[in-house]
Amino acid sequence: MSNSYLRATLIATLAVSLAACGASTPSASPALDGATNRVSGAATPNVSGEYAGMKGSVHASFAQNRTSVGGTYTESSGSQTTSYAVEWNLSKGTTLTGISAATVDGAACTFKLDGMYSTTNYEITGSYQPLHGCKGDSGSFTIKQKCTYPPGEYARPQNGPKPC
Repeated sequence: MSNSYLRATLIATLAVSLAACGASTPSASPALDGATNRVSGAATPNVSGEYAGMKGSVHASFAQNRTSVGGTYTESSGSQTTSYAVEWNLSKGTTLTGISAATVDGAACTFKLDGMYSTTNYEITGSYQPLHGCKGDSGSFTIKQKCTYPPGEYARPQNGPKPC
């Protein structure tokens, strides 16, 4: 057998396995309520959805499962566009902590993220600090939630600022 055949078989097997993992519904999934996830009796806001920057050309898209939030944050300036992979943990209701990674000007960079989600203004206000690479590239940001995805496993319209 050729290496390319083995590689293709391995990739196909992995893809089918991952699809099967995502297709099942947990037997003890929490009840979902409107724009919030109810986990262990505590309301967790739905921070998933599409966001836009308050200034400049910024777009973000986040998915959420309970208190885990992940997605992309993209900013454009002139002809340069940089996309960041973002992972957040939502705690204490509206506190976000996480990490981001991107290639900026050819250098691999990771950043520590801290933020707060406003359930009144539907905004994430936060700050970033470099962990690896991109020394001195720190700052703050505010992004406004334009629409939401439903809490849980599937992206269907629901209550919130407006469905995506």
